[in-house]
Amino acid sequence: MTHKPHKTTRPQTVKYTRDNLVLVPASLLPFKGQWGQLAGAGSSRAALFIVPEGETPLRRAMRRLVPQLRASGRQVTALSAGRFG
Repeated sequence: MTHKPHKTTRPQTVKYTRDNLVLVPASLLPFKGQWGQLAGAGSSRAALFIVPEGETPLRRAMRRLVPQLRASGRQVTALSAGRFG
């Protein structure tokens, strides 16, 4: 029995329609249905940050990222984590 390799007639392509960024605390992953709708409603190349309550390492990282993302042309939206859950 001979094995013939499978040949694809055309290359497979993956199409992406958005280049959005979402950064949320892991504790809010169960609420993806809520913040996911907001993330999908944004324009292309948008960034959605769900900011944790209090001063945390994630909050400090977000604070440093916002100016850099805006400078690169992204629309940045930040929402309080207290709004979810």
